Amino acid sequence: MTDNLTDWILSFNSGTMWFNKFNSGSIKTYLPNFKKYCDWTNKNPDELIQFKIEGLQAVNTAKEFQAENLLEKFISTANYPLSVKQGIRSAVLSFYKNNRRHLEEIKDVDTPESKHRCPKSQDILDLENAFSNQRDKALVWFIASTPIRVETIPKLIWKDLKPTNDKEVPYSIAYRS
Repeated sequence: MTDNLTDWILSFNSGTMWFNKFNSGSIKTYLPNFKKYCDWTNKNPDELIQFKIEGLQAVNTAKEFQAENLLEKFISTANYPLSVKQGIRSAVLSFYKNNRRHLEEIKDVDTPESKHRCPKSQDILDLENAFSNQRDKALVWFIASTPIRVETIPKLIWKDLKPTNDKEVPYSIAYRS
């Protein structure tokens, strides 16, 4: 498939100019992503460059940033995973840059903020009930109630945990001196 894409990109002047700037590893990454963008826009590489030139010739008009707007529309509406969109964005920016037609201030692909969820006591109880040995049950409560580094957990020993006689938090950490 890469050979077909190579033949395709080399059939355009702007594609050849871009292609000749890369080593084989970079082009293998960029080329499929750039082809996806061309397919989405229904434009070939030379048409994309012409689209940018039209904008550069129409300063202070709605057309001035039409190439940038097209890429931003792609980023916000295309039905691709965020990681693919980021790869396509990088490929497209590289294409324009290596054809001496930089795109101006293109927004990044927004990655949604992860959902922060604090487990409730019932969640911890359910997890505790799923375990069969005391060590694992204690670990569930310990992890839920102590700010601890992940790499610390394998170093714990039973003596590090002490019962609290509290239903909400049955164990706490006993610091070694």
